[in-house]
Amino acid sequence: MFTMPGPLDFIAVARTTLEFWEREQVFPRLVTTMTPELRRKAMARHLVHHIQMMRKEARLNVEDRIRISVDADREATEAIEEHSVYICAETLAVELRHGSPPPGWMARETDIEEARIHVAVARA
Repeated sequence: MFTMPGPLDFIAVARTTLEFWEREQVFPRLVTTMTPELRRKAMARHLVHHIQMMRKEARLNVEDRIRISVDADREATEAIEEHSVYICAETLAVELRHGSPPPGWMARETDIEEARIHVAVARA
């Protein structure tokens, strides 16, 4: 039978780990290198934020499904394609297309991670 460890168990593990680090002179290091993968993920997250702001501006209901059109440079397009499932899930999009949007869609232009991106949304 599995039992959840209590707060004291976590403290004991943390104390033991710190003692090991001190004894063995192990020093944790935070790596702050921006890899291409992290950069593409950041672009996707910024795009989601921008789309959510557009939803708010358009006064869409929280549960409304939308369609998204994106026109961007090569790097941004790669990021969008790589994270398309995430973008659609977070924005409730039923469609994510590339290229110019059809007439009547709410369109905005934005800079995300030094890339110029044209984004358009419409209620599905």
